[in-house]
Amino acid sequence: MAEEKIIFISERMRLYNRAKPTETRIGTFLGKLIITSERFLFLSSGSSKILSEMVSNKLILGGLIGELFFGESLTKDLNLKALKNDGSIAVGLDEIEDIKASKKFPFVKYLAVKLMDKEICLMDDAGGLKAPVLKLIEETVLNQKNLINVPNKK
Repeated sequence: MAEEKIIFISERMRLYNRAKPTETRIGTFLGKLIITSERFLFLSSGSSKILSEMVSNKLILGGLIGELFFGESLTKDLNLKALKNDGSIAVGLDEIEDIKASKKFPFVKYLAVKLMDKEICLMDDAGGLKAPVLKLIEETVLNQKNLINVPNKK
């Protein structure tokens, strides 16, 4: 079996435990979105406060720090201790029922994610990722889901 690989990382993401973002940050979580070849992860800082120092320096090891990362690296290089924090999520890609780049108003762009047991949305803490980046995240997750669901041919 192939090792799990990191496909995408975005820092300073804000998670809302609801289908659409609200105007307030109360009840949200700041953290890092990571998509691997097998899982959808949100490594939460544990609060809604801006803890950029912690998010930037403590959640990831191995020189993968950056605003946005597309590529491949092994998940064994990740420090996953943040998964114990409030607001963290770790689900298999097969547990994502739907994912869609969405917008609330022309200027508020977010990623809507329907999991088996709840709906969440994510957006960049600065007010939203650009629509092409959100679309790329959506396509990355859907492509990885398709790869997982294709039976191996021998």
